[in-house]
Amino acid sequence: MAELEGVMQRLDAQVGRIKASAAAETGRDEVQELLLQSLALVSEALLRVGRDVRFLKLHFAEKA
Repeated sequence: MAELEGVMQRLDAQVGRIKASAAAETGRDEVQELLLQSLALVSEALLRVGRDVRFLKLHFAEKA
């Protein structure tokens, strides 16, 4: 779970950078790059959640 929290913190920081870039109108390319990086972080978070869910399912199946 600590790994997931780390990813979510990075995603939160990324959203802050996107908002700042959009507010400063620094350029469309930079905002697009930040959005792509954010999507990668979301994907990573979902993969970690899926892994944790699989682990929990196996853990509870063993106890049953």
